[in-house]
Amino acid sequence: MAVNRGPDNGRVVETDVEIMTPDGSCDAAFTHPSSGSHPAVLLWADAFGLRPSMRAMAKRLAAGGYAVLVPNPFYRLTKAPFTDASKMNFSNPADMAKLRPLLETAKAPGHVETDAVAFFEFLDAQKAVNPKRKAGAHGYCMGGLLSLKTAARLPQRVGAAASFHGGGLVTDGPDSPHLLAHKIKAHIYVGIAENDDARSRMRRTNSVRRSPRRGCRPRSRCIRTRCMDGAFRTCRPTMASRSTTRRRPSARGAN
Repeated sequence: MAVNRGPDNGRVVETDVEIMTPDGSCDAAFTHPSSGSHPAVLLWADAFGLRPSMRAMAKRLAAGGYAVLVPNPFYRLTKAPFTDASKMNFSNPADMAKLRPLLETAKAPGHVETDAVAFFEFLDAQKAVNPKRKAGAHGYCMGGLLSLKTAARLPQRVGAAASFHGGGLVTDGPDSPHLLAHKIKAHIYVGIAENDDARSRMRRTNSVRRSPRRGCRPRSRCIRTRCMDGAFRTCRPTMASRSTTRRRPSARGAN
């Protein structure tokens, strides 16, 4: 996707919206420049869902000239925000008991595929969106997985997809995102921080290199930064500065 200059000196409009999907009504934030029509971006949240920090990211993107939708990935079970992310402790069994069913419903087979279709139907009906321009999808942590599945489900609509320290991109399951590479026509960027795959470095890297996509030449890159939970301000600029477009790589692991 080409760089799009922000109109109106970066002035944006944010609206809370409800989007009908086959499974119900999804609450979401829709943010766009105050005038004109622009390329659409579907921003998938991490495990803490739609919350102020994700809204802030959407505003920064919108100020650059994009119409950005941030859905609540857990709408089937709860409205957003479902918790205070600053008080969430992954080592606390009680916190994980609350989080686990939300993650399971967001990543359940077929959910992201039907949701993505509904979300882009909504976006393409908005005056702030130019449906003739290719769209983008990107996500953080869990959202990285969802962005790649979105690109696979809508190959004609999504022109670029990105995952930032994504989780579950390569698994041993039949629905592993890396196995969808042959369906994706978008340019893909997968940013993996230095310690993201510390537990399974070689298995993940080798699996990414075997992604079944003809004509692609996967590259591996380790981004030399450490991303702590929620520290997007630390890792995001580093990843962005190293993000380069290759010949449609399927995914990138870490060396």
